[in-house]
Amino acid sequence: MRHVTILGKRGFTLVELLLVIVLAAIIMALVALSGGGMMESTSAQTEARRLIRTVQSLRGAWYACYADTQVMLGVNGAALTGNLAGDLGIYADRNLQEEAARYGGISVDVTPAGKISVGFLGPWHLNDRANAAKATMMTILNSQKGDYGIRVAEVGGNAESVFIRVR
Repeated sequence: MRHVTILGKRGFTLVELLLVIVLAAIIMALVALSGGGMMESTSAQTEARRLIRTVQSLRGAWYACYADTQVMLGVNGAALTGNLAGDLGIYADRNLQEEAARYGGISVDVTPAGKISVGFLGPWHLNDRANAAKATMMTILNSQKGDYGIRVAEVGGNAESVFIRVR
């Protein structure tokens, strides 16, 4: 290939420079296209971790309330004020009213075998995130439910329900 000489120095031809620019543009386009899905997945992972921490906090608040009042909130209609988020809120390390607005109403689930779980009944209000992000969250939660003792359940036909066992 013939190189252009400018003031006694060798340089690149216009064709070589254009080729490098085109290749760089193709690589940047590929990275941009693959990065969008990766960012959505990372966002769903972050949201799933937040939900897990919130449910764990909810469990801690339920235990603290029980220790303080000797009332099993949500079991057989037991409540202090009739508002679980408000009743448990003073025992929680976060604002349960906000979390209930984000993940759905706080609910206590009692199985016929007597196992008690507390959690969020849904539906999730995640700033109008796409259903794909919610599906990714469900996948992440299902894959980690054994590690955190959570139960991703369909309660009342709602697939966005997450509970953690308290008794």
